[in-house]
Amino acid sequence: MEQDNIYDPHKSRELAIHIAASSPDCSMERVAALMYFADARATRHLSHSITGDDYMQSRFGPTPCNLSQLINDMTNDGDVNACTTMTYTEVKASILPARQPNLAVFTEDQRDLINRVIDDFADATTGDIMHAAEHELSYRLQRPYSQLALYPVHDLRE
Repeated sequence: MEQDNIYDPHKSRELAIHIAASSPDCSMERVAALMYFADARATRHLSHSITGDDYMQSRFGPTPCNLSQLINDMTNDGDVNACTTMTYTEVKASILPARQPNLAVFTEDQRDLINRVIDDFADATTGDIMHAAEHELSYRLQRPYSQLALYPVHDLRE
C-alpha cells in the first residue's frame, strides 16, 4: 500500500546535514537542489519522497517549502552554523554542519539513493546543479515561484 507523503522535519534535517557534510560547497542553493533531486528520485524509484516536503521554483532553483523553518530550527538546536559570505556579485548563504548526520533515520534504499545523488553531483558546481534542475520536466513546466511536481521527473544525470 502506498503511503501519502507527509512532511518529516527529522528526515529533512538529517538530509540537509548529510548533503552539507558531504560537500565542500554547502551553499543553501546546493543543499536545496540536492534535496530536490533526492526527493524526486525517491518519488520515481521508491514511489514516495524521502522528506515529504513540497518544492517551489524560485530564482535560486528548486527550494523546499519548509527550508526557512528547517534552517532556523537546525541553527537554534546547534545542528548547523548558518553563515553568509559576500562576493563581488552576490551574498551567499551556507550551512556548516556542527555534527554528523544521523543516517539511521533513512531506510537502506533511501541511503543508497541519497548517496548516489551526492556522488552524481560531487564534481558539479552549484551552477551546474541549477542547470540540471532547470532541465527537469517538472521544473520547466512551472511558473516561477510555483510548486514543483516531483513526479514524473526526467533526471538527465541517471
